[in-house]
Amino acid sequence: SHIQLSCRVEAESYNGVTNPHYHFDSLINMGLLGSHHIFEVDQHGSIIVAPAESMAKIFDDVDADLLKRKSLLVRCGVWGTFPGTPFEPLYTSLVVKIKDSMCWVQEKFRGTVVATQTTQNAANCRNLCRGSKTCSHYKHDANKDDQGPCKMYRVDTEGGTPVTATAKVTDCSDMNTCIRLKHSRWVISGDYCPVAYDFARGGPVY
Repeated sequence: SHIQLSCRVEAESYNGVTNPHYHFDSLINMGLLGSHHIFEVDQHGSIIVAPAESMAKIFDDVDADLLKRKSLLVRCGVWGTFPGTPFEPLYTSLVVKIKDSMCWVQEKFRGTVVATQTTQNAANCRNLCRGSKTCSHYKHDANKDDQGPCKMYRVDTEGGTPVTATAKVTDCSDMNTCIRLKHSRWVISGDYCPVAYDFARGGPVY
C-alpha cells in the first residue's frame, strides 16, 4: 500500500506569526512542519501522530501575553493506493489539533534571578526558560521583537525581591489545569478543576 497526506495548517494561535510550511517526505514517510515531524506512516499503512518535541520552538514564537495556551490545527487529506491488488484507491480526511504542553502567564511574585543572557527577542528568551530546569519565570527587558537582556527567575519567598514576570506552567493540559471564573454573581465565581473527560462533547467536565 502507499499512503500520502496533504495538509494545511490553521494557526489558531499565531497572531501574525508566519505559519511553518507543511510537506510530506515520501522517502521517510513522514509529514513535517518545517523541519519538525508530526506524522509517520508505518509499513502497514497506519498513521502515527507523534509531534516532535522540537515543535516547542514554533510555539515559543507566539506572543505569550496574548494567548496562554497555544495550538495548531492541521487539516489533512489522506490518499491510499494499493498497487497489485484489486482494491480501489481510498480517500479520507484527518483533523489533528496539536497543543503546547506549557502555558505562560504574567504573575507578580518574589523571586531571585538565576541567569541573565542577551537574546534577540522575547521568543528566544521564552525558549531558554522552557529548556531550563531552574527557570520558573522569565522577563525580557526590551520590546518583544528587539534584542535585550533575558532574565530567568526562580521563586524565592524569603530572600527574593518583588517582580512581575511571565510564569512557566508545566504539564499544561486540559485534564491537569483548572480555570478561574470571574462573574458578577459571587456564587458562580471561583476555581473549577476537571473531574472527567466528556467524549461526546470533546472536552473536560469541571
